[in-house]
Amino acid sequence: MQAYNRVTHLSAVDTIRVRIQTYPSDRPIPRSLNGLVGSSPLSKLYAGLPIALGFSIPALAVYLTTYDAAKYGISNILLGRDPDLRTVPWLKQVPIYLASGLTAEMVSGVIWTPMDVAKSRLQRGGEGHTTARSLLKDIWKKEGYRGVWRPSDWALYETFKKAVIPNYNPYRSTAQAKGDGATEVELATRYAASSAIAMSLSAIVTNPIEVVRTRWQTSGGDVNRPASMIALVREMWRQAGWKAFMRGAAVRGIYYIPSNVGTRGPEIFGGRG
Repeated sequence: MQAYNRVTHLSAVDTIRVRIQTYPSDRPIPRSLNGLVGSSPLSKLYAGLPIALGFSIPALAVYLTTYDAAKYGISNILLGRDPDLRTVPWLKQVPIYLASGLTAEMVSGVIWTPMDVAKSRLQRGGEGHTTARSLLKDIWKKEGYRGVWRPSDWALYETFKKAVIPNYNPYRSTAQAKGDGATEVELATRYAASSAIAMSLSAIVTNPIEVVRTRWQTSGGDVNRPASMIALVREMWRQAGWKAFMRGAAVRGIYYIPSNVGTRGPEIFGGRG
């Protein structure tokens, strides 16, 4: 249900992000949204919604299950037990969260990656496909498995992108420590603020990687696509310098803050560490 609500309510915002980030870096951002104006604007805004709904729920289930199992195992290896991590110093928490996240991303990335490739290319538009099924068939026929699972370093990227999430846990632990006797509304407000701080930082710090990944995943259908990710980075730098790597950062913040507050809220009150 968490994945369903997040994908449904924020799909249009994500489409705007993709359009901005995949538009030529040397052209004004407002022009990237011109394609959404005109006939069938809603179908364009929600172009990636069906495949996102179909893939997100099983992918998130695999991720969370793997994450919990990995955290339990790694905690036992590093600490000799599976403690309440809120009682463990922050510096000892970080490697546990990062290793657990990496493991979970490597497993769930088998599902996430083809979903994200198809979703982003449908959101960008211009390839003549209206369904993810026909698009994925075309990608497999023309580009093979490298086109469907593009890029192959998804797990490493996602783990880095979420590297600031451990910063969320000290805020959360502090909020909980101060929450003795507090009402549920007060605790919910503190948790939401903690998540917003972590995700705002994540959206800004990792935006350059997000832009490159999005451009790379959607470049498979381009006639003059870059030969490598390094070539893509050079092209972006030549076009607009550092500004090319910060395109869409504000939209990502709008997307990730409510998205993660909604996702982690039930997790927190469910008692998960």
